[in-house]
Amino acid sequence: MTFDPTVTVVVEPSGVDATTVVWLQNSCTDLGTLFGALFALPSVDENAPLEEFRTAYRDYYASLADTILEMTDRMTLLDPPNVDGGQALHDGYLTYLIGLADINAGGAIAIDAAPDAESIVAIVDQIDFETQQLGESDFGLADFQSADLQAAMAEVPACQDLLAS
Repeated sequence: MTFDPTVTVVVEPSGVDATTVVWLQNSCTDLGTLFGALFALPSVDENAPLEEFRTAYRDYYASLADTILEMTDRMTLLDPPNVDGGQALHDGYLTYLIGLADINAGGAIAIDAAPDAESIVAIVDQIDFETQQLGESDFGLADFQSADLQAAMAEVPACQDLLAS
């Protein structure tokens, strides 16, 4: 007999339906995981031996892509939140995540094929630029700031850190 120590109990806060709670619980938890992965930048720079530099950045971006794809896989199984614009928010969030995964996976592949450290630095700069451009695109993610969704997030424990930031 095995025991799963990672059982999550979702309690429906007053005024927020279970579908929205589950969606927020997952999205907020995954965003926390993503932020942790994003800030786990490699500690080497272009002055390190080429293969060490290449491996550190290739693995960093490949790991980010894997993390984002895992998030996407989980979110595609969920119904959208029951708030105004919930379906558009859900679809936009998935589109954003898929785009972000593509940027990071493509970057990892390009870094693996780069001939020198200068090329790797240029690829990292390009990944940063594309990520910023993606973030400025309109996927309907402004709905994360809607009063309805903010009120629902305030009742979901997993979202508390995001609300405080």
